[in-house]
Amino acid sequence: MRSQRSVILLSAMLSRATKTRWSLWIALLLITGLVAVAANSVTRSPIHAGPQGTLTVQKVIDDGKAGADNGIFDLYVHGFLQANNVTDTDNAAGVIDGTTPLVSVIPGVISFHELAEATTSLTSYTITVLCTGAAASPSNVSTGGFTIAVANGENVVCTITNQRTGPTLTVRKVIDNGTPTVADSGRFNLLIAGIVRTSNILDTTNLLGVIDGTTAAVAVTAGTVSFQETTTPNTSLASYTISVTCTGALAGQPTLIGVGSWTISIGANENVVCTITNIRNTGTLTVQKVIDDGQPGADAGVVDLYIGGILYVNNVVDTDNAAGVVDGTTTAVAVTTAGTVAFHEIANAGTNLSSYVISVACSGTTALPTNTSTGAWTIAVTTVQNVICTITNTRNSGTLTVQKVIDDGQPGADAGVVDLYIAGSLYQDNVIDTDNAAGLVDGTTTAIAITPAATVTFHELANTGTDLNAYDISVICTGTINTPDNTGLGAWTIAVGPGENVVCTISNNLMIGTLTVEKIFDNGGPGQDGGTVDLFIADNREASDVTDDEEHSLNIDGTTGPVFVGSGNTAFREEGGDGTNLDLYGISIDCTGAASDPVESDLGSWEINIGSGEDVVCTITNARNVFPIAAGGGFYTWTLCDGHASDFFLNTTIVWLWVPNSSVAPFGSWVPFIPEIWLIQPGSITDFALTGDGSQLFWLVSPSDQELIVCPPPF
Repeated sequence: MRSQRSVILLSAMLSRATKTRWSLWIALLLITGLVAVAANSVTRSPIHAGPQGTLTVQKVIDDGKAGADNGIFDLYVHGFLQANNVTDTDNAAGVIDGTTPLVSVIPGVISFHELAEATTSLTSYTITVLCTGAAASPSNVSTGGFTIAVANGENVVCTITNQRTGPTLTVRKVIDNGTPTVADSGRFNLLIAGIVRTSNILDTTNLLGVIDGTTAAVAVTAGTVSFQETTTPNTSLASYTISVTCTGALAGQPTLIGVGSWTISIGANENVVCTITNIRNTGTLTVQKVIDDGQPGADAGVVDLYIGGILYVNNVVDTDNAAGVVDGTTTAVAVTTAGTVAFHEIANAGTNLSSYVISVACSGTTALPTNTSTGAWTIAVTTVQNVICTITNTRNSGTLTVQKVIDDGQPGADAGVVDLYIAGSLYQDNVIDTDNAAGLVDGTTTAIAITPAATVTFHELANTGTDLNAYDISVICTGTINTPDNTGLGAWTIAVGPGENVVCTISNNLMIGTLTVEKIFDNGGPGQDGGTVDLFIADNREASDVTDDEEHSLNIDGTTGPVFVGSGNTAFREEGGDGTNLDLYGISIDCTGAASDPVESDLGSWEINIGSGEDVVCTITNARNVFPIAAGGGFYTWTLCDGHASDFFLNTTIVWLWVPNSSVAPFGSWVPFIPEIWLIQPGSITDFALTGDGSQLFWLVSPSDQELIVCPPPF
């Protein structure tokens, strides 16, 4: 429409211009002027080539206070917008806050008016207008609307002044849920004096402190004015922390009269602005992770932590190698709606949650977590609680503790020093006899975790100057049904099961003396005795398979060597080896180096009391009671009862008897006999007979009176 009028006006001017000789020049000037006017106004009113005047509209805004008024206005001339968004920029009364450009008008009655923006109401103001440069006075035709007669050549300036007519209250709304970039779901209505002024305000900015909605400046009666917020059905004020601040009121801040409701005292001409801020009450849940294998080194497990099904931390490992120290944690995850929150851990590849004893403890709440599956729980969190739940994974492991008892049986402390090892690692060194009492623990390792539960070695190692051979060593293990296996001097293995706390006590009792047991065989004949024995001291086999190693000798055939023994009676014995019967021997014992004598407790068994520092040697001599016929033959010599010597030559089938019967060489002859009774006449020396049963040879002597006298064998 505007462009159509311009075309008509331009056509008229060109028509008039063509009637003169300056037509082209005038036309160009008119076109140039029209373009210039269009380029320098918001919206220009029609102009024409005839008589003209100008109209300028100015704006003064005054709220009667030191601060700026919050009204916003647009200025129009002849129905065309000439200035928009005019505000109270100077905060002073009577000072121009905005103006239109100079608008050319056709002489006559020209309209001009102001319009209020959405948050401004013209009814809140007393509006006056003053025009200069015109012979006529303006006429008020509506609220904020006027006319003025502009004559040809008049340059009229009309000033519209808006003076607040009374107090106003503006209520603004800020919504924040504490999560950046995420809008809160709440919906609110704002009321002044019980009337809804703005409804369904929502969080449009997602930013804290930014206005999300406002009422207009509502004219109120000076005095106490109420204002409040209400919610839509799906929003609860209880879910928020609510605060309010007001500006422009001399009386100060508002008074809370209920949840989301206040009153404020507003004076005459005060323009009060109250801002209600709702910050969503958010609880938080933090999940922490502790991993412990009970060993000095780090556990190999790797887990991820989830809250509400969302991964928050991955690849948590045992970084500290210490029990009870947090190895990983999530952030504090906001809980905007009170209720039950799920959290859990998931094992990475190569890690099995069943290898751990898993526990969880939560702080910041009186609620207890509920276990829903392996490594998973739920916890009730309100919107004002900051809950921390710590998941602790402790390796399923048994423990082994090794204790040490040292006893020398004397009033003073023993001088021995030992170190204690578990699984080849030193756990306690320089253990000494600290208590000087028998049976009391002198040193101990800590409880060492055995992961996974398995058979583990433990041992003691003597320090320089200490000989474990000088002790009677025993071990007792508690806390398990398994028994330790001895694998060497001062060394054992023990099976430790899951959850077993095993304590093994190694007792070293100093053996205060030594005992050596020696062995002599004597068969009384020219050959070796065929017997075999083992020698024992305190039930320990100290020498095995001792045999007669020399003919016609009472030399030592075998020995245990010195063996450390404790105080009191020490038992020692011999046991017959394969095919050896001790009943076939006459057994004697001789001990040296002891203050006391040995006491026989059974055939081939004795006890002897060995004092401190005594080195005792006991010699057991076995003299055979019978003469065995050895396979393969051999020479054997013995003395007859009457003092004469005779020789036997033996083989497997025939026994040859050498009978001395002459004083001239060869002094006798060999006489064969078979296993039956033979009567041999050796001349005038004596009469004797030999009997044989096929396996043993006995001999008898018959004197001249023919009475049989049994001669005890000398061997």
